[in-house]
Amino acid sequence: MLFVWIRAPFCNGCDFDQKLLHRASWIWYTKDTRILKQNPHFFKKEIHLDSPAANATIRLTAEGYCTLTVNGRHVGTDSKWHNLAEYDIASFLKNGKNRFEVKVIPDNWYAGLFVAGKVETALGTVIEILSDATWDAWTLQHPDIKKAEVLVQGIDGGFWNNVTPVEMPALHNRLNMDLVAPHISWAKPYAGKKPRVLAIFARQVQRDMVELIHRLDMDVTVVFSDYYREDRRAPFFRAVKGALKKDILGNMANAFKKHYDVILLGRIDRNIFYEAVADPLKAALQKGTGLIYNRFPKPLASTGENKKRISFEKRILREKLSEHPDFLSSGVPFKKLAGLSDAISFYRCGKSRIAKIHRIGREMMLTPDNGKGDLL
Repeated sequence: MLFVWIRAPFCNGCDFDQKLLHRASWIWYTKDTRILKQNPHFFKKEIHLDSPAANATIRLTAEGYCTLTVNGRHVGTDSKWHNLAEYDIASFLKNGKNRFEVKVIPDNWYAGLFVAGKVETALGTVIEILSDATWDAWTLQHPDIKKAEVLVQGIDGGFWNNVTPVEMPALHNRLNMDLVAPHISWAKPYAGKKPRVLAIFARQVQRDMVELIHRLDMDVTVVFSDYYREDRRAPFFRAVKGALKKDILGNMANAFKKHYDVILLGRIDRNIFYEAVADPLKAALQKGTGLIYNRFPKPLASTGENKKRISFEKRILREKLSEHPDFLSSGVPFKKLAGLSDAISFYRCGKSRIAKIHRIGREMMLTPDNGKGDLL
């Protein structure tokens, strides 16, 4: 997935037509994504002007080392595909034929070139410069010129094959309960009152939570902790509805309005944690809510945040329990989970009990692998 920000260091104040970004296409020498790294690729386009250029702006990006020349003159070079460089090229153009050439040296197994520009002549003629199948293309290894191949139209798509603009399905914003855990149930139905659970974790590591729900009756509220940075995606990808930082902050605030018996805290962004979770989590612990977690997020860069993180963990881990609960050694199925007892430390925090999981690896580590390698 691309995470992109836009800069225009060479064309301050240019009035660029954003619609061009949707008409241009990602192109390459061939659609074959098995790109040979460090193999120079060349792309050429010629246009004809009926009079001198009054205004001319071009934006481009490519995977790898990208150099633009106009009429044999160097315009600019960029080595980061996540920059959409913007250039004022009016002074590079002339009456008559004008040649644009882009040299790209890919440094990955995927590649692509994207160009979108517009020229307005002194006579008022407007000419668009868009990367498409009309561009000539060749490589150092294959010098015979051929027409470039279109990967996908519009900057939304990205530069690999068969990509369409990102439009996440509804399932992206909820727990995937279609997964069936291939293991026996633990406590369904549960002998006592259903525990009220708040589960906070990244959406891409949700299998443990799904398996736990399959095994244990519970009233669970799930809040995904990961989000997409809106400022680093446009215009390459449109914002993913429901998964931006503001959405996650709102979901956290709503979730903590309820009371829970236990909170399961998985992987979480440190900004989200300190901004929306740390304080309500402390308040919940003071009221007797239990906590199961692996580790708190790394501290922010400042010394103040570092101290805040340390003091937060010290405050909640006040009293370590020397003996583990009996159910871990005698209860079914906990006694069958080899090494589980050694991987957890228990603490008392007022009325609350806290379990800190030390084993690093899977998010919650609820299911033993047993050497079968069947765990995602």
